[in-house]
Amino acid sequence: MAWQNKLSSPLFYVAYCAATVLVLKEVNSVVWEPYMDEPFHVPQAQAYCESQWEVWDPKITTPPGLYLSAAVIRKIFMFKCRLPLLRLVPALHLLSIPLSLHALES
Repeated sequence: MAWQNKLSSPLFYVAYCAATVLVLKEVNSVVWEPYMDEPFHVPQAQAYCESQWEVWDPKITTPPGLYLSAAVIRKIFMFKCRLPLLRLVPALHLLSIPLSLHALES
């Protein structure tokens, strides 16, 4: 049980956030073009950002949750749906996991 107390500490969460942001920043500074499966996902997310809900690439097998998140973030903050923002969306979801788990424990 002692490890659970350490993992739920605010200091651990701050370190987790810092590591996530540093990795994202490094990836964006080194990898400028869509990488791995991003050539499929980036155009799909950009279509959703432009409210083109009928567009769907049949090669994509994942649910559209992150695309919807990108569209919502774009609408709220008026960002352009470019690669760095689209990479930020999963990172934001990643940062919410410890908060969600902590809420479930309470």
